[in-house]
Amino acid sequence: MGKNDHEAIHAELDGDKEAYGALVLRHSHSLFRVAFRVTGNEADADDVVKEAFLRGYRMLESFESRSNFGTWSAARAQGLSSVAAQKPAN
Repeated sequence: MGKNDHEAIHAELDGDKEAYGALVLRHSHSLFRVAFRVTGNEADADDVVKEAFLRGYRMLESFESRSNFGTWSAARAQGLSSVAAQKPAN
């Protein structure tokens, strides 16, 4: 867990299957705050965070090292939160 974001990304891409988990742990709280601020609902915010990290994992090879992983992930969470906030309540 002592790796910085860029080191963790490279480790994941090189086959370290625990490296992405370190990124999730490091950034989950901030992504949840973004998602909750938009959705106003804990369950929806949790779903957004999970989906944001899942999509991030699938797109990890496209991550540009000049970017900040937290910002890259937060942008994804923001977009997903906007969609979640627009869905009708059950």
